[in-house]
Amino acid sequence: MQLLTHVPVIPLEPPISYQAKVFSMGSCFAEHMSAKLRYYGFDSDANPFGIIFNAVSIQRLVERIVQQQAFTEADIFFHNELWQSYEVHSALSSTEASTYLANLNAQLIATRDYFEKATHCIFTLGTSWVYTHRGNV
Repeated sequence: MQLLTHVPVIPLEPPISYQAKVFSMGSCFAEHMSAKLRYYGFDSDANPFGIIFNAVSIQRLVERIVQQQAFTEADIFFHNELWQSYEVHSALSSTEASTYLANLNAQLIATRDYFEKATHCIFTLGTSWVYTHRGNV
């Protein structure tokens, strides 16, 4: 009787080295892995827009990063005394709309700069489910 499933792992090229720049986005696992990489001296950045759990939201954020689509007033809303966006984690929320947009757009530029230099990207998904509200994921 065999109680293990053997999964062959094929190493990808190039391997992650100390010269690598690793960009991670997705679930909290992406943050934990990035923190562990940084602890051991690797250049790593994770979740610049907070924890994002589903593939649709990650894909939309990557498109925004690559195409440098700035966040506008149409992308934010006021709820519970905070300005928020359906596209980013609520931890980034702010009490001032102008400050919130400025922070999101500054983060967008910084992320694009890092993303362009990244040698490796890690995307982790927390769920395949998405919820919509008035057409927004």
